[in-house]
Amino acid sequence: MRVVVVGAGQVGHTVVKSLAETHECTVIDIDQARLEAVSHAYDVRIAHGSGTWRETLLEAGVADAELVLACTSRDEVNLVTAMLSRRLSSARTVVRATGTDYLEAWRAGDLDVDLLVSTAFETASAVARVLHVPGARHVDFFAGGEVVVLGVDIHEAGPPRFAGRRLRDAGLPEASRVVAVVREGKWIRPTAHEVARPGDWVIVMASLAAARAWSRLVTGADPVDDVALFGAGRMGTAIARVLLDKGVSVRLIEPDAARARAAAAALDRARVFHATGLDPAFLRRERVSAAGFGEVGPFGSYAPLGHLSKAILTALMLLGRIEIVPLAVLLRRSYWHA
Repeated sequence: MRVVVVGAGQVGHTVVKSLAETHECTVIDIDQARLEAVSHAYDVRIAHGSGTWRETLLEAGVADAELVLACTSRDEVNLVTAMLSRRLSSARTVVRATGTDYLEAWRAGDLDVDLLVSTAFETASAVARVLHVPGARHVDFFAGGEVVVLGVDIHEAGPPRFAGRRLRDAGLPEASRVVAVVREGKWIRPTAHEVARPGDWVIVMASLAAARAWSRLVTGADPVDDVALFGAGRMGTAIARVLLDKGVSVRLIEPDAARARAAAAALDRARVFHATGLDPAFLRRERVSAAGFGEVGPFGSYAPLGHLSKAILTALMLLGRIEIVPLAVLLRRSYWHA
């Protein structure tokens, strides 16, 4: 497949790394140093320029391309690149968007691109899935969220009601079905007499209510209905909005006064605080640690460390991990394979 990747930054570099061995890739970027780094690491063609320039796209061979991935850090550049590519070729187009501003327009069909992946929305959705079925290793929603496919690990230290018992005797939730058991890397089609063993990965199809019941059955965990979020930036507000729409109570803590006011105006169902997550008195007063998801936050998980160390570690993790969700979506074979 002939693929044109626009943007040789972190996301673009990772895309090229995944595709270069099996596809014919051309990379476009305005930064010559980035292009040289990519060309030295992988067997790809490069084109120096902007994806918004017609001449650059033609030089990169967009007319013969089958897929165009616009993944720079600027949403508008990615949209113009994709729409111009549609005019110059019959390639399928995938656009990376850092926020959610263009998501509704794309869903309504107002943007002429095949796929728009919003970093903020995908991250928020991933968080929401985890909160709905805590303890599950993997969760996917179908049919508008009415059908859930989840994978749960069976631990020896988990609730004894499930591990070591035949499926027919384990009191499985109604409106659910065990579709597979993965044991030591082998897939097993389970029968009613199958015994779940510690170390198994059980894959289940269920209704949303039954999926939550599975979480309680296997891990003893209840669904989270109260969340404390630190930061009311683009990502924080996107996560808050998704959680509120799913009926989860949200407390949003933001140290910047202007940003806190903007978040309060945009999220009328959330409780927004102008405060810092480094203020122990505030955290105790608002009982943030009592939130269902509060103890998972960075200032609860690294208790032995000082506040500065916690803040530095959190920042480093965000820098290293924030693009994993959009990349996972971008590289799904179903989105670009003809």
